[in-house]
Amino acid sequence: MLTVILSFSAVSCIGRNTHTIGDCNNDKTVDGKDSQLLCRYLSGEYILISKGNADLNSDGVCNSGDTKAMRDYLAGVSMPGTRFSDIFLNNLNIGNYKIVIPENATSFEKWTAQILHDSIEELCGIDLETVKDSKQETPCEILIGATNRSNVPENILKDGEYVIFARTTKIILSGKDYYVAGGVGHILNILEKSNALWNTSINVDISYSAKSYSVEWKQPDKVFLFIGDGMGFNHTILATDQAPVVQHAESSIHAPDEKGTDVFWPSTIENKGEAITLNIQQSTTDSAAGATALSTGYKTLNGALGMIPADLDGDGVENEFRSVLNVREAAALNGLATAVVSTDKLTGATPNAFLVHHTSRKDRNIILEQQTALTSTRLDYNYLWCSYDSDEVFDEFKKAIDACDDNKNGFFIMTEEAMIDKYGEKMDFDNVIRTVKRLNTMTAYAATYAMCHRDTAIIVTADHETGGLTKGEDGIWRWTSNGEHTGTNVPVFAMGAGTDIFYDCSVQNTVIAKFIFSAVE
Repeated sequence: MLTVILSFSAVSCIGRNTHTIGDCNNDKTVDGKDSQLLCRYLSGEYILISKGNADLNSDGVCNSGDTKAMRDYLAGVSMPGTRFSDIFLNNLNIGNYKIVIPENATSFEKWTAQILHDSIEELCGIDLETVKDSKQETPCEILIGATNRSNVPENILKDGEYVIFARTTKIILSGKDYYVAGGVGHILNILEKSNALWNTSINVDISYSAKSYSVEWKQPDKVFLFIGDGMGFNHTILATDQAPVVQHAESSIHAPDEKGTDVFWPSTIENKGEAITLNIQQSTTDSAAGATALSTGYKTLNGALGMIPADLDGDGVENEFRSVLNVREAAALNGLATAVVSTDKLTGATPNAFLVHHTSRKDRNIILEQQTALTSTRLDYNYLWCSYDSDEVFDEFKKAIDACDDNKNGFFIMTEEAMIDKYGEKMDFDNVIRTVKRLNTMTAYAATYAMCHRDTAIIVTADHETGGLTKGEDGIWRWTSNGEHTGTNVPVFAMGAGTDIFYDCSVQNTVIAKFIFSAVE
């Protein structure tokens, strides 16, 4: 069980800082008069000026940097200072608090602490210290997870809910697995809805009554799409089998060397269904056609990237194709940040279904040329990283979030674990387990992020199944398609507002793209 301490009822502005940054003449507005006054002051003219308000870039001095910040502010380019000058929790300045996690904190607890730290620093510039509960206790603490001083009543913690309340000057956040981050989302949601003036202080009232809350999702403008290339339901089940027994056609029965994971986290999120992956000809898809269906909402012929037959009848006539908009492009055109992350090569089929438009996935030079051409257009990406079978993918995935998270319009991030397919083709049990686990870690982090940012949607799926992986009645795992793709339906796991359309049903994979279009357009 994970636990964090806090409590809520209302939000109020506190008048500790009555000035408005940029209001050099103290008339309670920021306008051209303030800009003129600042310029006169910096030119050496002896005039009265509010120096605290005039330090627009918060570097401790009034200089030419502040005049630039003033120009940007008046032009609507940027705002000076931070969203809040101070944040208070139950009338105590948040700067008095430390974030406390258990000595043996779970990944969810560590991620929650980091997201809280980064969010507070962005909102008010305060750098909260994070310590383990083995450190000496201090009066003001935000307790995240099962710390040795949280003491959350067992009867109030329910599956699919989070707990947040205050006990004296402690704030307690608790929840099972990624739900521990729900309390952070609760606080951030209140701060985001505040109508307090820019760069003024705010108080968040946190209830002293221990109680659990359901997550209230908001219309998503942040979308994570995870594609486990070649990942069928059975690939995820194999990765969580605690005592698997496997057999290749010509090998003896044995246990894999690679240890599995206890939980495949996408299977724990609320909406679970399956997707039909057959291509436009109703035959087994390849990665190019499968990913194009997920990126554009259109079925196409195998080998095509972001292109569909001009007549849409799927007759396979060569060279009669037309380009169709993909979800990443739609997001970019609407001012959202976008990123593509993959453990495939830079010319891989799946990432390029979100980047280029070409009739053949094999024309690598054309694919690279089109990628380069994007950088000078409105369809440019904010982050692109592809590296074959790299264990750095989790760090790069978090870098992609960092590159996109500042965009106030939202973001779209497609992340592919390509190697489930590659190792499925080789009928390599150990590496399939390893790469499913790698995808699992990224989806767990995304779920934690979504708990903190309620305007987030997550979809985890596959472009097709590879290998015909099957567990027989004798309990032995075997490959049944000799490493070939199959037309077996693939999983869809989804979280966020509107994702209930995937609950307990089979949908065409094109429906996934249509859902994402509705979020980013």
